[in-house]
Amino acid sequence: MANFGMDIATVELEHDDKKFTPVPPGKYYMHIVGSDVQPNSKGNGSWVKFEIDLIEPNAGRKIWQLINFQHENTTTQNIGQRELKVIQRIFNLQAFTDSNEVHDKPFYAYVKIEKGKDGYDDKNVIDFDKTAKELLAPVQTGTPTPVAAAPAVEPPATGAAPSTSTQPGSGVPPWQQT
Repeated sequence: MANFGMDIATVELEHDDKKFTPVPPGKYYMHIVGSDVQPNSKGNGSWVKFEIDLIEPNAGRKIWQLINFQHENTTTQNIGQRELKVIQRIFNLQAFTDSNEVHDKPFYAYVKIEKGKDGYDDKNVIDFDKTAKELLAPVQTGTPTPVAAAPAVEPPATGAAPSTSTQPGSGVPPWQQT
């Protein structure tokens, strides 16, 4: 038996009008601070639950992300496994078999609001589709500009005035003179 060390009957019960509101959708800097793998409530699959802390913006807010990675419904299972694949890609892991591998490593991901159901309020979840799209987007580097090594030019003797042929705007550069 665990003793509270106080009588809860003396605590006043008040209605709390402060309702939790999800953070706005967007890209957030965050890190996973905990995870747990368990069978689902119906016994027809398993999920991993990630506890995620936002770093910025909205530091201190949390997201709890459930991912069904094993399920008798193949569509549900495939979605969950793709979500875990996004996490693997975020951290550039060769193999990903243990959720502890991604704890306390900051990363960016998109967050969205999932509508509440069965009496539950709306909540934040990672937007894996949008995050994956950014991970898979080709890097835009533009047209490469060839870079040539600068030619060796002997510096003028100390105290000597620069030659007019090597001053800026004086015509042909020294390395092109013959």
